[in-house]
Amino acid sequence: MNAPTATVPSSISISQELNSAWQDSSGRKLTLWGAIGFLVLTQFILGIVHYALFGSPETAGAVGQIVNILFGLVSGAIGVGVFIIAIEFARGNSPKATSVFDTMGGIVSISLCSILMMILIVIGLVLLILPGIYLAVSYMFALPLVYDKKLGVWDALETSRKTVTANWFSYFFLFLLMSIIMVISAIPLFIGLIWTVPMSYTMYGRLYHKAFDS
Repeated sequence: MNAPTATVPSSISISQELNSAWQDSSGRKLTLWGAIGFLVLTQFILGIVHYALFGSPETAGAVGQIVNILFGLVSGAIGVGVFIIAIEFARGNSPKATSVFDTMGGIVSISLCSILMMILIVIGLVLLILPGIYLAVSYMFALPLVYDKKLGVWDALETSRKTVTANWFSYFFLFLLMSIIMVISAIPLFIGLIWTVPMSYTMYGRLYHKAFDS
């Protein structure tokens, strides 16, 4: 499938995006937290299964290590499902928390994209660090693009990179500030995360929707 034509805004208002994400996350927290709960439960079950079959990851042996990697890819695909739910909210739809498992249908392409993305980022980090930071931010939309737009792995990476590069520093500082807000919100017994975690996903979904659905 051909890569979608991204709508790149001339600028991104950090304050406006944060404010909109805060407002838009209202009424979506239960679904997003439900999806995150399913993700964590899946990781927990896979961890128990792996331990029952192979023991601890440190002593699992070659077969156990391979299974551990495969389980990690399953968790990664479901993790993309949480972002897809946020994107569907931005589109005006009403996804269910169980929709987090829908991305398992694209586990192969998501996994290949994730592996290639990590390889390129690591290479970038080895090459004076800054190229890796650039790619880590630039590839932020790649995994949802593989599943949502049915793009090839390289097309998804390049589409995300070109889109983000046009406003790279805005994306970087926006998510840096969002990360700081989440860290601060976690200080009082992690209670603040009840609001800021859905807010972060909502912000991501809005940015994706604005860039690729217009």
